[in-house]
Amino acid sequence: MMVAAVLAVCVLVPAGFMASGPFSRWLRSIGIHMSPNMAGGYPVAEFTGFDQAFEAIPPGVDPSEVPKALTVRRFSVRKVAFSRWSGIGIGPRVNLCFDFEGRLPDPQNSPRGFSMTTIHVYIKVPDKPAVPALSKRAASVDFGSPGWNYQVIIDGFHDQAQVFDSLGNLVARGVGLYLDNEKVEAAKTGSATMRSRLTAALPMDHLGDPGRGEWQFYVLVGLSDSRNPTMMLQSPADARPGVFCAALAMNSQSATGERPCLRPLAVKNPA
Repeated sequence: MMVAAVLAVCVLVPAGFMASGPFSRWLRSIGIHMSPNMAGGYPVAEFTGFDQAFEAIPPGVDPSEVPKALTVRRFSVRKVAFSRWSGIGIGPRVNLCFDFEGRLPDPQNSPRGFSMTTIHVYIKVPDKPAVPALSKRAASVDFGSPGWNYQVIIDGFHDQAQVFDSLGNLVARGVGLYLDNEKVEAAKTGSATMRSRLTAALPMDHLGDPGRGEWQFYVLVGLSDSRNPTMMLQSPADARPGVFCAALAMNSQSATGERPCLRPLAVKNPA
């Protein structure tokens, strides 16, 4: 009992104080982060220029909230290469970061702070053959180059991102899921706008080092549907996503009803 009391006074109480809102915000303002993943890690690649399709917003969904939930301004891949022997015991990880304009909608009050947005990232890693996707968790989309090895699903209904293989088997779980909201003041007008960064940290020991070899990432952002194995809302007629934001291949939606074709976001590093 004495040891427990000492731990509570010396560890738990100070930790709770440090994690509280005002103190935590002050630490971030001077460049100190309670979670090292909030700082983003070492940059590997960054992509912009995503396409949007709002063909049929489903009934019951606020149309004004859809652009906030789906409009990705930037996708970046970063790595946090902490040693397992580091003082805070954090292993190396791959950070997938998504920047949104505005605050992500949370109509269902998710503990993660967002519940209208689901993100799929399909990853082709180096030194593994690409295989056909047979998973029911994959969205009804085509890919600009053949095959991928891992599918990452990020949503506000699970504590962590989930990593599946091409058959739909869960092979790994994320090691951190963070939503960072930040007010940004315009230099000319002085008005403040909100920006959100959603960071999903994945175990590098399982995926590999994104700073080595050639990688491909396919990004698809849709509306959440927890009843669907994909966790993403599909159009009822042909089960393809009708409302989404993605990096699309050129002319991938030239015909009405055509499935979107995702463009590979390539990362080329020395082997």
